[in-house]
Amino acid sequence: MACLAHSQFYLFLCLVTGITHVWGYTTAGSCTPEPCNAGVADYNIPDPKNCQKYFICHDGIAFSRNCPPLNYYDVVSGSCIIAAGCPPGTDQCSPTCRFECQGNQPSAHRTYCTKYYICDPEEGLVERTCSDNSKPFWDGTQCQSNDDNCCDPCMAYCLEGFTNIADPLNCQQYYECMKDDYFPDDSNLRFCSTNEYFSPTLGTCSSDSSCTQVCSSDSNCPEFDCPAETYGVFPVCSNRCNGFYYYCDLFGVEVRSCMHGDLFNPDELVCVNEEDCPYPYSPWVPSIALENVL
Repeated sequence: MACLAHSQFYLFLCLVTGITHVWGYTTAGSCTPEPCNAGVADYNIPDPKNCQKYFICHDGIAFSRNCPPLNYYDVVSGSCIIAAGCPPGTDQCSPTCRFECQGNQPSAHRTYCTKYYICDPEEGLVERTCSDNSKPFWDGTQCQSNDDNCCDPCMAYCLEGFTNIADPLNCQQYYECMKDDYFPDDSNLRFCSTNEYFSPTLGTCSSDSSCTQVCSSDSNCPEFDCPAETYGVFPVCSNRCNGFYYYCDLFGVEVRSCMHGDLFNPDELVCVNEEDCPYPYSPWVPSIALENVL
């Protein structure tokens, strides 16, 4: 829902902090944020799915916010801080979605939330449909009524520790899962060498592999070199909104980041609020940014 100026506070919050989405939470569950308490002074709560996000609670309503690139929400200070990973005390929920067969566990359909697969040892993936019209959406474990709980094919899910999984947004990247059942973040992101692609079968990068990418190939965010004798800004990702952008001058390429959690619009070549960026968000971090910041 777009930010609306119902009061001076809302107008200030929208224009100054860049908050763009507002909603309330009524359902319970380990991956559902705690409800905001009405009549309490404004405060922040963590996003249980992503420690690089948080919510501002105001009068019982939760406003979603992104931390700046390479920042994580800290529950002690109640703000975003630069860290190598989720700060202590930031409890993340366990994912319920899987897109691959693991034993006899059902798996989600990457295209249709109303469908899912049964993993049959002999027949492989057997497609099923949520047949109850009152519960048409698969949430990773069951058919239910809330489409907000659909499995996101562009989100990475670590189900087993000490394994590597593909980055759904970039076939030259992957996540190193350090433990069971959690949502990996930027600190778990690894990069393939030039001319290599991540192989889900091998669990590593290989020059013999082809690009196997879950989400649109437009989400690729390749490494960048400034065109000769060119000055100005360039997007990190094509057809994806990212917190970083490139700046080219006489000295070469420099990675810069948008302020206040804004994202870089690759069409307009400016930083904008998340709602104003016309493409999906990509959490990809340029390797030279990691070298310079961490």
